[in-house]
Amino acid sequence: MTFEQVLPKLKAGAKAVRANWGGGEEFIVLVSGQNYEGIAVTPYFLIKVLHEAIVFGSQQDAMR
Repeated sequence: MTFEQVLPKLKAGAKAVRANWGGGEEFIVLVSGQNYEGIAVTPYFLIKVLHEAIVFGSQQDAMR
């Protein structure tokens, strides 16, 4: 599945898991609708990787 195909699913709240990622525990989600001290936070990606790490990523142009 391409990024263009999965982005609408992420925007709808789905979790994306690639078939070749280890055990389905590695995934990407889109986080949106958050505020920090009353200020809107720009949507961002959280990527779950090996060893329980979570990576933050933002790609504003891709999320429009």
